[in-house]
Formats: sequence, C-alpha cells, structure tokens
Amino acid sequence: MNRRRLIVMLIFLCLAVLTGAAAGEDDLLSQGITAYKEGRFEEAVNYLDQYRQQNPPSEKACQYHALALSSLGRAGEALIEVEGGLAQHPKSVDLIILQGKLLAGMGHYQDAAAILSRAIKLDPKRGEAWKERGAVRAKMNLPGEAAKDLDQAVRLAPEDPDAFIQRGMVRVGQGRFKPAEQDFQTAIKLRPDHPEAYFQRGNLYFYHLEQKEKALADFEEACRLGLAAGCQEVKKIKALEQAQTPPEQELEIPVLGQASQEEEAAPAPGATVNFKLPGGDEASVPRVKITRPPTPQKPPRHSYTLENTIYPLFRGIPYPLVLITFLCFLCLVEGTVLALSDSDRRHQRRLKKRMKFLEDLEKKGPAVESLLKVDRMSGIPWIHQTLKRIRSLDQVQTLLNQAGVSWSVGHFVLLTLLLGALGFCLGFFKFGPLGGLASGALTGFIPTYLLRFKKKQRIKKFEKQLPEALDLLARGLKAGHAFAAGLQLVAGEMENPIGMEFFKTFKEYNHGLDLNTALQNLCYRMDLRDLRYFTTAVMIQRETGGNLTEILEKIAALIRERFKLRNQIKALTAEGRLSGWVLMLMTPAMALIILKINPDYIMLLYTHPLGHMMALTAIFFQIMGMLCIRKIVNIKV
Repeated sequence: MNRRRLIVMLIFLCLAVLTGAAAGEDDLLSQGITAYKEGRFEEAVNYLDQYRQQNPPSEKACQYHALALSSLGRAGEALIEVEGGLAQHPKSVDLIILQGKLLAGMGHYQDAAAILSRAIKLDPKRGEAWKERGAVRAKMNLPGEAAKDLDQAVRLAPEDPDAFIQRGMVRVGQGRFKPAEQDFQTAIKLRPDHPEAYFQRGNLYFYHLEQKEKALADFEEACRLGLAAGCQEVKKIKALEQAQTPPEQELEIPVLGQASQEEEAAPAPGATVNFKLPGGDEASVPRVKITRPPTPQKPPRHSYTLENTIYPLFRGIPYPLVLITFLCFLCLVEGTVLALSDSDRRHQRRLKKRMKFLEDLEKKGPAVESLLKVDRMSGIPWIHQTLKRIRSLDQVQTLLNQAGVSWSVGHFVLLTLLLGALGFCLGFFKFGPLGGLASGALTGFIPTYLLRFKKKQRIKKFEKQLPEALDLLARGLKAGHAFAAGLQLVAGEMENPIGMEFFKTFKEYNHGLDLNTALQNLCYRMDLRDLRYFTTAVMIQRETGGNLTEILEKIAALIRERFKLRNQIKALTAEGRLSGWVLMLMTPAMALIILKINPDYIMLLYTHPLGHMMALTAIFFQIMGMLCIRKIVNIKV
C-alpha cells in the first residue's frame, strides 16, 4: 500500500515538473514576442535565443527572432535565421514573405520578387504577399506590374492601409494623381494615426498638385505622429515661404519737435535717417525704431516671344483647324483687297490685254484649229505656261491619262503642295523640323499614290476586258466591217475603261490621224503587254497582208490561257502569300498584345536608346523578309 502511494506521488511530481518547464518555455516565447511588439528588440532577441536553445526552432520563434534582428540592423543574421526556419518549415508562407522583405531591404529585388512569387503560388489569397511583391516591382521600375499586384492586394486585404499607400505611390509615379489621392485618403480612414499616409499625401500635394497649404497640413500631422521626414518637410516649406517673403526693414530715426528729412531719396535698408531741426541743429534724442514696409519688387519684364504671345492663344486648338482658319482668313483678306481696289484700272488692263491678243492674231494670219483635244496643264494661262516649261510634269500628265481622272496637272500640283504643307505644319509643331519634313513628304506623296493605285486597277480591268473586245472586233471583221468600224463597235458595246480607250482611238483615226499612230497612242495610255501584241499584229498585217480575223482570235485565246495559268499559280502560291502576311502582321500584333498586358515591358523599346536600335532593326528585317517572300511567290506569266 505504501509502495503504491509512493509511485503515485512520483508520477504527480514528474508531471508537475514537466508542466512547469513547458510553461517556462512558453513564457520565454511570449515574452520575446511581447518585447518585440513593444520595441524592446534587444530583450526580444535574448528571450528568443533562450527559447531556441531549449526547444527545436518553431515557425513563430524564427519569424519574430528574424524580425527583432532586422529591427536592430542585423539583416544578414535575420536572413540566416529565416533560411534556417525554412529548412524546418519549407511551406511557411510567413517565413517566405519575410525572406522576400529582407532581400528587398538588402537591394536584391530580383530574388525578392521570385521568392514572393513562390509565396503567392503557395497561398494566392494572401494579400500581404501581393502587396510586398508590388512594392518590390515598383522599386524595379515596373509600375504596370506593381499596380496589378497592389490592386490584387487591395482586393484581398481591403483593411490594410499599407496596401493603399503602396498603390498610391505607384499611381503617383504613373501620373495618376487623383486615384493616388483617393488611395491615401482611404489609408487615413482605415488608420488615422498612420504617419506614412499623411506624408505621402503631403508629397503628392506639394510636389505634384502644388497645393502648399494642404501639403503643409499633412506634413505637420505626420510630424506630430512621429515621422522625422514629415518634420523635415515642414521646415523646408517654412524656409521656402520665408525666402519668398522679404523681411520688413527697420529704420532708426531721431525724433524731436518739427523736423525735416535731410535726404529726399528713399533710405537704404539698415541706414540711419537724419532729420534737421528748424534752428539748424540735429536732433539729439534717443532713437526710435520705425518699421517701413518692404519696397515692392518690380514685376519681371515680359519677353515678347512666340511662346508668350502667339502660342497661348492657340493652346488646346487642333493645328489643322488653326491652319484652315489661317487660309480662310487669307482668302478673305485677298478678296476684300481685290473688291476694294480700283475697278477702272483693272478694266483698262483687261481691254489692253484683249487688244494685244487681237493684234497678234492679225499678224499671224488665219490658222487651222486642231480638232483634237489639247491637254492643258491649268486653266490659268500664266500657270499653264509655267508648268509647261517643267519637262518632268509630262510624266504627271501621262499618269493622269492612264489613271483616267479628269484632273489637270495644275490641280494635281496644287493638291500635292497643299497636302505637303499641311503635313509639314503638323509634323513641325509636333516633332520639330525633321518631323515636319518627313510628314510633309509622306502627305505630299498621297496624290501620286492614289493615281498609281487607280492606274493599276484600271489596267487590270482593261486586261480582263481585252479578250472579249478582240473577239468582238474579229466578228465585226468577219461580218464585212472595216477596222475603224470595228473599233467603233467595241467602243459602243464594251464598258469602261476599254470602251472609252477604243473610242479615243477611233476618234483620233476618224479625225485624220494615222492608224498606226492612233494605236501607238492607245498603247501609250494603257501600258499593257497583250495590248502591244494586238497593235503590232494590226500594223504588220496592214503592211504585209494576211488574215487579221484569225490573228485576233489567236491573240484572244492566248490571253485567256495566260489568265488560266496565272490563276493556277495564285492558287499554288496562296499558302506562301498567307505565310508572308502572317509573319508580317505577327510582330505588330504581339506588340499590341504586350502593350495591353504589360505596357512597361514594351515601353523600353520607346524610352531606352538601345530599344530604339532594336525596334528599328526589327522593322528593317521585317520589311526585308516580306520583300523576299513577295519576290518568291510573285511569279510572272
């Protein structure tokens, strides 16, 4: 019986010892955590060291031990402590986040971002991980990615003021001042005693929105809450205000009875003003300080430059509207001057010009007027004479005829000059002189490009109509009609452009022009190989004789066979042409997608000098590749 009691007493004694030891260990951990939260970091490190010597490292002990070491400036030891804790607890999100924060504090932003990404992968709903990675990416100059991370952090932790502060700072860097102000206000509402929120909002007001009163109030509140940087900003603002407001000047003058000032000029700052008494003696009484307001400073002289006079008048108005307004005003002034000028003098000039023209006609004698239409370069005589001297404009007249438009060369030149001037003005105001020249050249080339495009489309349609026209001409010859009547038949039955061109040829031949010359003019207007075959066959047949009907039918059959072969080649090369377009459009499409997903990533091509070279090189090789593919698949028949 006594033995049983002794065993029971020993068991109770062991349990008491074990419970007391565990309680003591828990006391060390809780004391260390409490000391850290109260700012007693040295004591926290000591308590947690004792706890770790007596127990295996727990997750919470490693976390607070590292936090205490980091607060003491021992970041390297704190990082080693966290790595040791992760060796025991590899999936501890708290330790992973702490490791990322420590690495970021040491300047290892790439490693910190990778570690925080691992924490997000382990716990995607952890707002702190998103917040810390957003802060790290902001330091890496990736504001777009940082903003996305901080948006996610705000959604997951809407009660965390630090997330709103970090997002507000990123938005300030992006120039989004209004949303940033709202973020800082939200952080202040969540935690009114948070000095960082007041400080960042003060920075926004002072450095970006130029609201000094609000900025000073926020900096003073941050200083009151214990933020030293806020106190420094308050001193800076007050020093600036004192520097901008000149101090009042104090002058010492002697006063006695009725006295008059010796000098009429205004005294210099700090000078003593002497007064003279009526009897001739100077006043000898104690001096009295009289405060004189500061001398008002003269406003700075206005510099009459374009930036200060003309440009502010047109600020916010589109440059094309300014240019159009200027041209309209110029036309109005010119019309007014012409209307108010001496009408009698103008009438006399017109009469003299008409009489001189009649005298010239009498001297030359009767002339035979041409039945053919003469292409005039302009309806204004002096412009026509000026343009006629420029030999290169003959090619422009040919291009106008081939395109089938009713413009004159003068209209084309005027349109080219107007578009070039408009493009130059827009480019000059936007990009400077070189940009103006480039944009002027591009816009001035628009009429030429349109004419060439219209010429190409017209010749293509003419080529498709040519076999049917040759068959119709051959049937007319079989029916006994003359060749000229066959041309008239084609002109009347076929649609434009072949109907119009054959009608012109018929008119030229009917008005006395040689048939060979009329056919050569047709080839000159329509630069087409099959048409040259036709005209050559007709001219040879007229010289040597032969069956013209059979020749025309064979030429029509040959053209149809060429069309068939050309369509077969198009079908066989369709895959290559499609591949060329895909490869050509893939790069700009990917650029637009990346610009939408991650603007900061692709903006380096625009902001960095090396990015400029890379972009230009890519564009050059894209164009070269497209030209090579086009050369391969464009098989001439």
